Amino acid sequence: MKAISTSLSVVASVAIACGGGHDVANRESNAPFELRALSYNTALAPGFEPFTSERKPQIETALVSLAGQLDLLCVQEYWIGSDFDALASKLADNLPNRFRQAPRAGSGSCSEHDLNELGGCLAKSCAEQGGVELVGCAQTQCADAIEGIDGGCLGCFLDHLNDHAFSQCAGNAPSDPALFGGAFDVGLLSRYPLSHLDALEYDAYFVRGSALYAQVDVPGLGPVDTFCTHLGSSLGVIPYQGSHGSWDGEHAYQVAQLMSFIAKKSNGKNPVMVLGDLNMGPGSAGPPAVSAELPLDYQLVIDSGLVDAVSTPVCTTCSDNALRGEGARDLFIDHALLRGFQAEVLADRQLQQTFLLDPAQAGTAMNLSDHYALRVELRSR
Repeated sequence: MKAISTSLSVVASVAIACGGGHDVANRESNAPFELRALSYNTALAPGFEPFTSERKPQIETALVSLAGQLDLLCVQEYWIGSDFDALASKLADNLPNRFRQAPRAGSGSCSEHDLNELGGCLAKSCAEQGGVELVGCAQTQCADAIEGIDGGCLGCFLDHLNDHAFSQCAGNAPSDPALFGGAFDVGLLSRYPLSHLDALEYDAYFVRGSALYAQVDVPGLGPVDTFCTHLGSSLGVIPYQGSHGSWDGEHAYQVAQLMSFIAKKSNGKNPVMVLGDLNMGPGSAGPPAVSAELPLDYQLVIDSGLVDAVSTPVCTTCSDNALRGEGARDLFIDHALLRGFQAEVLADRQLQQTFLLDPAQAGTAMNLSDHYALRVELRSR
């Protein structure tokens, strides 16, 4: 691990009985076991996150280097299906089994007034911009126009920002905005076969959101009910027009959906592992200090009997990350939640290294993502 992590930070090393009173370690054969998992939000949202084309090959190389030390990998923000397929192909020697949902296309259209308002603002204020700069310009310079239009119209505009084919947005299609062609961003890769596959689609506005479920048969341990997910968060200046009042209200609803899904899929006999960017977490006075993010939502999850593999909060989105903006808070929002294991648990941050954007000119040192990965390792006691 140290070969690829320039700033390895151990965040937990504890022996725990992970909730529920289930003594499941070695329950079938008394054989020793280990289970090594990684959760990683890659921030590969082209047009919305910076340097995606430069970071993607660096992320692939880093994950290939780690794959030999993993049994499970849960990635988030792999919005482009071909990008996920390329990653899965490169990891196939170590993690040959994969699960990812097919996209569910969204819809939406604009009135002539909306086309003129937002199209005119983009032409006036953002004509020289492209890529992530164009998205940023649209959100800052055209905020008033964005505030006043239907979400389906805005989604269509954003899908056509680079080709400027805004005329394709005219019409009266139902408003169901879903960027990236309605793709779901999470993917699960495993060393061991995946069975009993299922997926929960969250009630999510503007981008698709989901939780993946699979039983993973771990040698020496048996079936593990495994979940890979990414809960929603505020999308900046994009106004919330969903059915839950606010971005925070939607997040709380998704937490309830996730808890119901876990209860439905887990039978009380198998241990449970939940991996992902949950966009919530507790705070800590430190040092170092960590800001709480929707801590009441997080506490509901913990009250269900799940135990966080990280015993003391430490940031996974951190102010020292080059992709975080000025004034960014240190947040602990990437998690490995456990229940029903009798195991020694080690959790640490991974993928904190930087690379040069322009190595020929000793360019800016850039992080792989605006998140650091969280790795958890469970060993029989």
